[in-house]
Amino acid sequence: MQGEPFTKHVEELKEEVKLMLNSVDPLHQLELIDDLERLGVSYHFQDEIKRILST
Repeated sequence: MQGEPFTKHVEELKEEVKLMLNSVDPLHQLELIDDLERLGVSYHFQDEIKRILST
């Protein structure tokens, strides 16, 4: 899938995941990070993951 609608949807989903990372308790944050790693998409969220792991 390519094109503007697909790209826009991907960016919206990435923002939703970023919000999830910031709005859950620390245990769920680690579980979510693990899920992102297993799915192979954690590179999209490197800054958020580094911030969470440093706290």
